[in-house]
Amino acid sequence: MFGINLYVDRNDDSFSIDRALDVFTSGKDMKMSKKEKFLDKMLNSPNFYGFVFVDNNGEKKEKLKKFYKTMSEKENLEVINNTLEDYGLDYPRSAATFLFTVCSYVTTECNKLADSVDADFKSGSIRRSEKEDKMDDIEERFAYAKSINNDFLNSMIKGYAKKMSRKTGLPKEVCLQVVKNVPEKAYITKDSIGQYMNIITDTLYTEIDEYDDVDRIDWENFFKMVIGDEFTKEVAMYLTVESANRIKRTWKNSETVQDVWDSLSAYALDTLENSPPTVIDHMIGLYKKIVASMSGDEKNDLRVDLTKLDEDVFPKIRASVDKCYNDIKKAVDIAKGKKDRYKKDGELATLN
Repeated sequence: MFGINLYVDRNDDSFSIDRALDVFTSGKDMKMSKKEKFLDKMLNSPNFYGFVFVDNNGEKKEKLKKFYKTMSEKENLEVINNTLEDYGLDYPRSAATFLFTVCSYVTTECNKLADSVDADFKSGSIRRSEKEDKMDDIEERFAYAKSINNDFLNSMIKGYAKKMSRKTGLPKEVCLQVVKNVPEKAYITKDSIGQYMNIITDTLYTEIDEYDDVDRIDWENFFKMVIGDEFTKEVAMYLTVESANRIKRTWKNSETVQDVWDSLSAYALDTLENSPPTVIDHMIGLYKKIVASMSGDEKNDLRVDLTKLDEDVFPKIRASVDKCYNDIKKAVDIAKGKKDRYKKDGELATLN
């Protein structure tokens, strides 16, 4: 009927987004059991996760958006729910990240739809019976997403979250949310570090609350378990140039978040100080670009003012900073709308 082979070999690692879209938009033309079998195979396919998490730009990105929307429909949420019930939870950790993204999409979409239905009813565009039917459908979708998230995904990854908590000192609940939001290290690339660091830090700041043992958190182990050994320096560079605006907007009254912020700052600087000079120089170049793109007093919201680091504590970073001190100072002044406040090359300016 679709010109595709519906036989599913669980050991076959091939994945086609077009085939997947055919299957999950087939409606009642395909039996539920066939869809479950297809989903089971898909959730065991490294090629599927490669498609979802790696290099999804251009046409591929549009198809992925369409796929998430398709999987968030009520009949496909039922397929997901039934598959996890019938086939068990022995899937790669990245399955939880994909399914959590679907559930998050459903929540956002349901909230928008509920507001739209309510507005239509108030404007007289739909009758009460129509409103009730639409709201029932929205509530069913939301119930499926809640069940998938709470009843299945937490169980799927709780073992890894518990291991992460033991090795890093972070609360298990925080580790659980991080693991849901970030796929396995095999699907994280250098180009996606910024994207996932945004997600990780947002999750940390949101989930950690009234935690008294911030000093015992092992950030090195944490980022190795989440991002991977090979990207330790990229993680430190991201943290060094992160804007304090992120926590000022939402978590300004949380002492725990402030403590986590300070702890991450110390980790980032220690990691960079122990990095090769080429890595430090690269970070300084990135720092200059970010400062130059700022306006007003945003410069004061950077996590670290590298020009004020103690050279006795961070001699390697300060040596790299001092080589281009005036360039940094010029970028700072331009960002703050000032001119001619930096000295000639070879002379150190002040930040006053």
